[in-house]
Amino acid sequence: MRVVGRWLGVVAAAVAIGLSAASCGGGSAQRAGALTSFGHMAGYVWVGNVTAVTAHWSVPRMAGAGEAHASTWIGAQAPGPPRHSPFIQVGVLEDRAAEREPSYAAFWTDTMRGFHPRILFHVRPGDAVASALTLRDGRWRIFIVDTTSGMSS
Repeated sequence: MRVVGRWLGVVAAAVAIGLSAASCGGGSAQRAGALTSFGHMAGYVWVGNVTAVTAHWSVPRMAGAGEAHASTWIGAQAPGPPRHSPFIQVGVLEDRAAEREPSYAAFWTDTMRGFHPRILFHVRPGDAVASALTLRDGRWRIFIVDTTSGMSS
């Protein structure tokens, strides 16, 4: 993950794990501004001035059987009370309903949408994905590309 600073807020790169998967434990911060693992998510959080966040990863393949939900994403949040300050994220959802094949999709969401993901396009396990959030003129710009298939939004 790459973070470029000037906007005061919180930036996160995380893997959110659904109820049917295991939670990840916490760790200690290694330098000022860095936090690790929170709640049912595992990842990296940076508190500070931010104008851009970028990341790239391979879409993970869901293993096992039964219902499972996960996501891999980057996000940014303005200062304020938890769950009430502006937040935006972009990434990949990995979902499997009981007795179904897993589905994988690029998405974005924000506080205004109540964190309900907006599907952008479908991806496949193993695909290389790159995503970016860029703050310009007080608004976040979202970009995600599946470099394996060439799909982007």
